[in-house]
Amino acid sequence: MPPCRSHRSQTASHTDSSKTLDGQGFGDVEELADRVAEAVRARPAEEPPWAVLRAVLREWGERIQSAQGDPAVLRLIESSPALRARLNQRRDAMRDRVAIALCERPGSRLDAFTADLLTGCAAAALDAANREWLRRDAAADRTDLIDRAFGAMAPAL
Repeated sequence: MPPCRSHRSQTASHTDSSKTLDGQGFGDVEELADRVAEAVRARPAEEPPWAVLRAVLREWGERIQSAQGDPAVLRLIESSPALRARLNQRRDAMRDRVAIALCERPGSRLDAFTADLLTGCAAAALDAANREWLRRDAAADRTDLIDRAFGAMAPAL
């Protein structure tokens, strides 16, 4: 198995560009990513990777979304290809950190491909939950939506 490490070498450039986006609803994604990665590493060694992601992102989902701003700003980001691209760039950096953390868990046997796949699926679950939350005018319970998204994907994993 190849070692589990990021295939992206742009993390440093994300830090510079993220500073200019902080006032536009993107929040401090780098710091948040580090805290989520720490939570992933802290989960019990015997817990399967998908269960780890579900538990951590369920716990951190609200803070992740809150870091991106209010619903009006999120709608603006979703409707603008340029802003959405920047948000996706930042999310990629966060996924890299979480994928590496999955591999660094005690006893982990994950390779980079599997860790990247699982974190990509988890990010898709969060994105779907967030879009549904926006469609419901921010009136739905995000934690329930995250559970629903992870639950729908679990049989495939």
